[in-house]
Amino acid sequence: MPAMLPSCSRTKALCLPFAALVAYTANGIAADAPAPDDRREPPPVNLSAANEAPSPPPASETRVEPDYAFPAWEIVGFDILVNRVNRFAGSQREDYQVTLDSIRRNLRSSWGTDRDPFEINQLGHPYQGAMYHGFARSAGFDYWHSLGYTFAGSALWEIAGENTRPSRNDQIASGIGGTFLGEALFRMSSLVLERGGGMPRFWRETVATAIAPSAP
Repeated sequence: MPAMLPSCSRTKALCLPFAALVAYTANGIAADAPAPDDRREPPPVNLSAANEAPSPPPASETRVEPDYAFPAWEIVGFDILVNRVNRFAGSQREDYQVTLDSIRRNLRSSWGTDRDPFEINQLGHPYQGAMYHGFARSAGFDYWHSLGYTFAGSALWEIAGENTRPSRNDQIASGIGGTFLGEALFRMSSLVLERGGGMPRFWRETVATAIAPSAP
């Protein structure tokens, strides 16, 4: 029996050619197989959509440029209205009989101080200035630009709204104090209009208008 088994060297000589043939065949099959491609196909391009114009931004993101002329005309119209009401229904009607001569006189005269009652100087004039401020704020201006409109509206009233001598204390009460009151009223009106504490839209607009008539 031992004599019939092949020796180690004879077994290796038979196995090595067979192993080489198997390895050569496997390498050839692997070389002929296509390499895997992990790249994905790009999405199809819609030429009609690419040629279309970009859609405009939503209305909430569109910034509205303020109108410089609109609040100026509102202030002029409001001064004319206040002058007409005081001239025909006020207690001192002669002070509101404005003419071109009185306007020219006020433009040339120096500014002084008046002796109006407390409720006129400390309530009426600040509220009148608050109306000027609300006109400018509702047109899209910030506080500082609205301050300029309020100061100019008060000066216009002192020169052309009354035929009396322009008053420094009225200019401060309306042109400067009016901006403080007007800004507070504008913010309260905006808060009621936006939130409203659960009130319907109609009542929110009504209350906001009552707080700041010139702001909404």
